[in-house]
Amino acid sequence: MPGAEEVILHRQKRMWVLGIVRITEEDEGPFPKFGVRINNDKSIVETLIFKLSGDGVGSTPKTSLFYINRTSGSIMISHKVDREKTPKFELHVHALSAETLKEVDQTLKYVIKVKDINDNAPIFNVSRYEVNVPENTAEGKEIFRVTATDADEPNNANSLISYSLISQKPSKDQSHFHINNTNGAITFKGCLNYERVKSYTLNVKARDNGHLNILSSTATVQVNIIDANNNLPAFIRTGNFSGEIMENDEHVAILRVSVTDKDIPKTPAWRAKYKIIEGNEHDHYKIETDPETNDGVLSLVKHLNYEGGPKRELKISVENEEGFFTCPDMTDEQKADALDSVSVSVNVHDINDAPVVHPSEVTVRLLESLKPNTELMRFNATDPDKFFVNKIRFVKAYDPEGWVTINEETGVVTTVHKLDRESPNVNENIYKVIIHAVDNGVPPQTGSGTLNMFLMDVNDNEPHLISTYEEMCDDGDIRHITLTAKDGDMIPFGGPFYFELLDNEQNIKEKWKLDQEFGYSVKLVRMKKIPIGNYTVPLKIRDRQGVETKDTLYLWVCHCYDGSTCPHPGPTSVVFGAVAIGLLFGTLFFLLLGFCLMLVMRKKICEALVYDHFKGKLINYNNEEPCVPIQVGTQSLSQLRQPGSEIDGFWKDDVGTSSLSQIKQPGSERDGFWKDDLNFKIGVEITRDLSYQRLIAYNTREDTQGHYQPHVYQYEGEEDEMISLDCISVVESDAGFSYLDNLEEHFITLAKICQQKK
Repeated sequence: MPGAEEVILHRQKRMWVLGIVRITEEDEGPFPKFGVRINNDKSIVETLIFKLSGDGVGSTPKTSLFYINRTSGSIMISHKVDREKTPKFELHVHALSAETLKEVDQTLKYVIKVKDINDNAPIFNVSRYEVNVPENTAEGKEIFRVTATDADEPNNANSLISYSLISQKPSKDQSHFHINNTNGAITFKGCLNYERVKSYTLNVKARDNGHLNILSSTATVQVNIIDANNNLPAFIRTGNFSGEIMENDEHVAILRVSVTDKDIPKTPAWRAKYKIIEGNEHDHYKIETDPETNDGVLSLVKHLNYEGGPKRELKISVENEEGFFTCPDMTDEQKADALDSVSVSVNVHDINDAPVVHPSEVTVRLLESLKPNTELMRFNATDPDKFFVNKIRFVKAYDPEGWVTINEETGVVTTVHKLDRESPNVNENIYKVIIHAVDNGVPPQTGSGTLNMFLMDVNDNEPHLISTYEEMCDDGDIRHITLTAKDGDMIPFGGPFYFELLDNEQNIKEKWKLDQEFGYSVKLVRMKKIPIGNYTVPLKIRDRQGVETKDTLYLWVCHCYDGSTCPHPGPTSVVFGAVAIGLLFGTLFFLLLGFCLMLVMRKKICEALVYDHFKGKLINYNNEEPCVPIQVGTQSLSQLRQPGSEIDGFWKDDVGTSSLSQIKQPGSERDGFWKDDLNFKIGVEITRDLSYQRLIAYNTREDTQGHYQPHVYQYEGEEDEMISLDCISVVESDAGFSYLDNLEEHFITLAKICQQKK
């Protein structure tokens, strides 16, 4: 670099003279003791001062393990060292100029190693061990491992541990324990037997391999022998094992068997496990262990047939849940031969068996149009009893539609009615019939058979509208309704359908049209605005096979205030309903009964009447004046009989002027007659009016309840307000009052009788 002073580099020799320092642990001194002297070649040309820092260096010589002579560079040791606490020390030596006290060289790192001595004995991690060993453990297998550690320097003789077995109690036994010299693993030779020795005590030692001295320690190992299955269970025989059952018994206990075992109770080595080794080829039996008593409980799980033999022989063996162990060991064949077994006899008692139906279930395919008296199939039945054969008859157990019959003796099933696939008792085209075969045993037994009649569809249903009543607004955006048809038949006898409007005197096709004629649904479109009212729309519907029917749609055209929905309830119909007609006949009956009673009373009153001229004549008062309330009774009668009145004229015409004056004498017997008679006639008129009004009310109620279909009226005008029905006069019928003409001769006869009495 221009202007920079040139620096000349010189090679220098290393200025530190190093040495290796080792000190021995637990050295007893005397102290302070010389360790090592530090040399630096710069001390030749100038005076140096040494300074020490690092592990074990304190502020004063008394508190430091190591300190240094500042002028000579000697490192001194002030007391003994424990290697197990500090195996080495790192010291840092600094060389300083005596004049400037500045370091003149790099810091020297010095490592002082502590030499180990055998001052620690091996130590077991616990002083007493306890281990459980099953008695069925094979010899030579490691049962436990002890562990000891030595604090001396690893990987040298002072820390190398050797194990040995000092003693075994009891010592005189078939089992002898050993310990591995290097890893402390304990094994044994011979056979363990819980019943002979239940535990062993071992005394083991761990020692090191120091050169000058050997250190060691001991520990105790207690080996507990755990009972294992080295004793097989044996049956307790108190005689022959046998049991009794009925041939149709199921899930019943037959008998118990008991065993004894020398192993500890309630352990897997003691708990018994039973097995039926002969006589259960068809799995009729099972045997289970009672957990409390250790007994074997033999049960029947499937019924036995007496015809298979009155006595059955079984063989039962027993072992333990835990595998059997022997020392010395046995082969599997030897162990199987060692298992105990016992024979059991099962005595079967005969009962009446149910007949067996053949086939138990059968399916036949039939057309639903199958005619009656067609033979379908034949059921057979056999009696499984070989020693007491019974007579069998067939009966029908389930046939909800009553379509078939079965011959009691032959079992032949025959139809008695026409089959219908659309019956509610047909499920997925199958109609189920159940028959029973009943024997005459004691008690009687029954076997069952099932006949599944798979019904194939025929075109025996006509298409029709799902809903025959609809509503439509007389105005607004919605000018059509959707009609949907259905057919009880399946494909290809059902839909889609062909729809057609039928014309009649109402000129249907001028008011309506169908926007399509094929499908399951069709839209009925109003072609023009029509008056409010009820309409009938006749249609023809034809299925895919050409079967057609005529159906009628009852349509109410109304004024919709919301533009889409007709108001409810619907319009009132004046056609008498069932309740109204019944009420009418009931009322007429009571009127007739009252009239007959009146005639009987009139006869007695007439005997006291005397009049000369009696020629009755009925006047037609069928005028159309407003209704006037009529009060029935003596007071109103006097008002009606005012001279010149219409009623007064009535009486004059009927009985004559002279007779009338006599009859009308106040308080006379005749006067009372006419009062009662007039009251009777007026009451009949009022009752008839009230009955008619009540009939109208009941008919209206039936229509609003929707019991009947709406009726159509060819009304071409506007809607009118309807006045109250309470004051409507009785509408004159075609007959008028002609029904009264026949009463004339009765009144004439009555007058003659009264004249004679006079």
